[in-house]
Amino acid sequence: MLAGAIIATVLSLISIALIGNLYSPESFAEYRLILSYGTILSLLMTLRLELGIVVSDSINKATNKLLVILKIIFIVAIIIAVILNLINTDNLTNHIGVNKNFLNFIILVGFTLAISEVFRQFYTYRSNFFIISFLNILMQMIFIIFLLIFFYYENEDTGLGLSRIFAFLVICIFGAIYLKNFLSTKLLKLEIIDFVKDNKDYPKYNLTYSFLTQFSQSFPIWILLVMGYPKAAGIFGFLFSLSYFPGMFLNSSIGQVYFKAASKLNNNKNDLLELTDSIYLLLLLSTIPIMFIFTLFNEEIISIIFSEKWLNIEINITYIFLCGYLYIFSSWPERIFVSLKRQDIIFKNQLIFDSLSIIFLVYAFYISMNINQLLIGFISINIAYHLSYISLVRSLLGKNWFKTMLILILILIFFVVSFEFISHVELKQNLNEIIALVFALTMIYCVLYLPLIKNFLTKINRY
Repeated sequence: MLAGAIIATVLSLISIALIGNLYSPESFAEYRLILSYGTILSLLMTLRLELGIVVSDSINKATNKLLVILKIIFIVAIIIAVILNLINTDNLTNHIGVNKNFLNFIILVGFTLAISEVFRQFYTYRSNFFIISFLNILMQMIFIIFLLIFFYYENEDTGLGLSRIFAFLVICIFGAIYLKNFLSTKLLKLEIIDFVKDNKDYPKYNLTYSFLTQFSQSFPIWILLVMGYPKAAGIFGFLFSLSYFPGMFLNSSIGQVYFKAASKLNNNKNDLLELTDSIYLLLLLSTIPIMFIFTLFNEEIISIIFSEKWLNIEINITYIFLCGYLYIFSSWPERIFVSLKRQDIIFKNQLIFDSLSIIFLVYAFYISMNINQLLIGFISINIAYHLSYISLVRSLLGKNWFKTMLILILILIFFVVSFEFISHVELKQNLNEIIALVFALTMIYCVLYLPLIKNFLTKINRY
């Protein structure tokens, strides 16, 4: 599965490199909003009930849950489509920052994403990680193919959104074919309303949590568009999405395995803490060298791979990628709150920091704050959110929240000071020395890192 996730991530980087070189920042800003709004609709269609599939205690229950959730998706999708196509949506589209013609695109993105996510959770329950990896690779390949096709036919406005829809459709079709193998199981008569009531914690906490996450991430792009900065909105959205790629990779690989292990361990907090801390240590040691190299050569890397137009923004892009770096440590542990049925904790944390983000961005809009101050304020709140989230994970497993938060703040200060030192010292003039240093650090890390990988794999296999 790890190899498949790596291939899928490489293909994802290729796709975003194509977007960076072929499409404009303005087109990406609109695509980012379409994807965010589509994700929000997908959450409304699933109500996050798909998370309950993984914790099912039998294949019959898992299959029945899947079928009921698919019914809910179809019903909600039809209701949303009818409402949006019957009412006058001119005012709505003017306020959300997208063209009226894109509303049906948004509905299709939400519908296909909802179905693909339900099938993904079913594969996770079945421990079919090979299929998950295969579908991730296939989806990225189709996305790349359609990106090139739509660019060739000079369809830049809708090319990004349509390419993503076709990629999601593949997952939906494959999932429907795969589901045939389990329709012979004993189907329970699950009523939709009763099913939702029995699983009310998912809509109550996980749905609201995920909804707030998507809304807060798209809100700064929307604010910049409303303020009349479409180019800045596209550049920030592109860099912010790029910074989250490593975390998304972990969420689709380690995250799925971790969820399965956490579901088996249930309330055994000592084993959960041991497993969680081993992953944290593994990630910390493996990412520090990469972060060091990227901090030193971020402008060169982005300009060579993605084009120089994405550097034209009034903020040190290292701090944008610091958010993505912290997301590496907070992307996958969400599932532990589901396993321990404590979704209320992350919901409250999300509510606090998203409220702060929205209040700040609205304030920035009304006083016409410059782009640099607006983005720095948003990034600062985002960083604080990730630190609090990681502290909550360890607090849930018996560790002190305040002590963990303090340690994380000290580590963050160390990183920030290191960034500033690297940016002000002309290290690039001594390139040979840097290469030698990186090589030496790599050798040291290999000695330390390989035993950790072996230890981690042993624990995963045990669980």
